[in-house]
Amino acid sequence: MSIAVALISPTYDPCNKYTSLDQPWRANNESGSGICDRNFNWNGWYRLFYYGMNIRMPETCVNVSGCGTDYPLWLSGPHPETEDGVVTRQVCGNQGNDCCYYKPIPIRVKACPGSYYVYEFVSPASCKMAHCTDAHTITPASPTEVNDVQSKITMIPTTNNSTFDPCNNYSVLDNYWRSIKSYYDGHDDTLVEWSGWYRLYLQGPEDGIVTREVYGSNGSQCTAYRSKPIQVKACPGDNYVYKFVKPDVSIPMPSYCAAPDPCNNYTVLNDSWRTTYRSYGYESYDDMIVSLNGWYRLYLQGKSAQLSEACLGYISCGGYTPLMLNESHPLIRDGIVTRHIYGAYYTECRYYKSNPIQVKACPGHYYVYKLVKPNVSIPMPTYCAAAFDRPTYDPCNNYTFLDQPWRATNAIGLKIYDTHFTWNGWYRMFNYGRDIRMAESCVNVALITLCGSMALILR
Repeated sequence: MSIAVALISPTYDPCNKYTSLDQPWRANNESGSGICDRNFNWNGWYRLFYYGMNIRMPETCVNVSGCGTDYPLWLSGPHPETEDGVVTRQVCGNQGNDCCYYKPIPIRVKACPGSYYVYEFVSPASCKMAHCTDAHTITPASPTEVNDVQSKITMIPTTNNSTFDPCNNYSVLDNYWRSIKSYYDGHDDTLVEWSGWYRLYLQGPEDGIVTREVYGSNGSQCTAYRSKPIQVKACPGDNYVYKFVKPDVSIPMPSYCAAPDPCNNYTVLNDSWRTTYRSYGYESYDDMIVSLNGWYRLYLQGKSAQLSEACLGYISCGGYTPLMLNESHPLIRDGIVTRHIYGAYYTECRYYKSNPIQVKACPGHYYVYKLVKPNVSIPMPTYCAAAFDRPTYDPCNNYTFLDQPWRATNAIGLKIYDTHFTWNGWYRMFNYGRDIRMAESCVNVALITLCGSMALILR
């Protein structure tokens, strides 16, 4: 079936105005990856490269499942000569038994001085088809052209100007399709002219400018491709900026991905039976049969809670084996961390070792957890929730002065007891107006004769 199209002659010379398309995965010596050129936003003329070298479309049939796609498109007809100007050529796609079974919209081609070609690509009528290149036609580009292509993929060194802060000098990158939940696959970041720093509206720690490796996934293999490293900086206001560069051209249609912040994307887990005060009984629970998926924020009776860090006896938290964090919770600057989970049996706190989870501290004084199904060897395990008692203000700016010199380790005991005090909030300790702090080591002998009474130390 033939397709009639109206082709308007360009008002400019496409040999001097084109987009460089350096996508080595289009070569006919590459396997198929199911890429579809219909998803590309084609606009104007394109010059084909292979790692910075000239390459052109094949003029003969290409086998199926090659050139990064299922049905590679090849040029049905010879390339023009320079004196031919702009010509129209049919492109064909091999179906398996018929090399020209698929006949998408024809394209225009022009031969340019310097022994290269430009193509006016258009979207195929269906998927999965992609325009192919012929690895046998690779020729060196001129030194000027090579430098021009390579300059677009080289990371610019960090500026030494101490007055330049990328947190205040960035471009906003707000593309919905960058979300890890988006199925749009028509973008290629190797075609973007990256320049400077970008903000994706993500949150995280503040470690200054750091360099991070970038990988591309293929199916279940998360590190199938290794791209060029980028620079990242965490900024005040809990956001990141990125110095994006052109991804490695060997990666098929790469695009920088943006993930939602779990501090803003979580499921509320408000089970009163998870409290450390709830014992196993007739209404027993088991997180092995709970479908855990994604990030969770814990509540107890409508108030923020956290996973317990304290050792708990077995038969508590609504189940038989209470699960608790083996380490302390992270700080906001730590970002997402991995923590080990243990289950108690009688008085042995680490009798069972469960599967590790991820944890993040969030602005607003709460935590989120990426809970997973516990280890199957643990009898009736349940994640334990404890009351969340972090202050909603900075206690460094809200405290009571406590200037009681008799608390010093060199003071004679007066048999004063702190159980008689009405404690409320935070306290800063002084000794005759000078800063002092709690003892961190054992207070020696005659406990009732030091610190005004029975000595308490910080452990």
